[in-house]
Amino acid sequence: MKIKTENKANRIVVEMSFDKKEWDTAVDTVYKKNAGKFKVQGFRIGKAPRKIIEQQYGESVFTQDAIHELFSAELGRFLDENPQVHLADYPHLDFGFNKEGGIKMVATCTTDPEVKLGKYTGLEIKKTEIKIGDKEVDGYIGRIQESRAKQVAADKGYPIANGDIAVIDFAGSVGGKYFDGGTAKNYELVIGSHSFIDNFEEQLIGLKIGAKKDVMVKFPADYGVKNLAGAGAKFEVTVNNIL
Repeated sequence: MKIKTENKANRIVVEMSFDKKEWDTAVDTVYKKNAGKFKVQGFRIGKAPRKIIEQQYGESVFTQDAIHELFSAELGRFLDENPQVHLADYPHLDFGFNKEGGIKMVATCTTDPEVKLGKYTGLEIKKTEIKIGDKEVDGYIGRIQESRAKQVAADKGYPIANGDIAVIDFAGSVGGKYFDGGTAKNYELVIGSHSFIDNFEEQLIGLKIGAKKDVMVKFPADYGVKNLAGAGAKFEVTVNNIL
């Protein structure tokens, strides 16, 4: 075996040349390790000759493993003899056979980059003083309380107030006719969110669980549905729960 190296920035190229005898020995070693994996008619498992297996499964059936066998052993030996070389990644390997039946492998190896340290002694760090007062502490505690809070249903005698979630059924109509999209069951409406038109939410304040009320509102003149724009509407509301 012959080995030749070429050093470049963050890269080392290692050329390995093996003659026919070395290559045949490697293939034979792989054959002996793997013969038991091949089934050949007329032979017990692991007893078929190498040539018979190659005839049945292809001449290159042991090639990849033999290349790995040679390359791993010689690369390991090279690294042992050159401890200053540190590989940053698995090498890229190219190979080719010569006329004499030997093999040449070219491994391109990426090595650890050379690190040049800058000034790292005598540095000063400015100390930052953080003052935490009662306001910050109370705010932090409040955020924890909100994140861990659980929704609990209110008592039946509790009246809806701003900030509550009213769980309601509603059915909307204009001129006595119910319209599409105006009906829902167990809708959770946050009172004070102004997510409903006009003063819908304000008219629910004070209602208790089980209460029913006709809520009168007016759609905006620029409402996206033409037949509802600017129209007065009635919503038949039932309060199912308060959270």
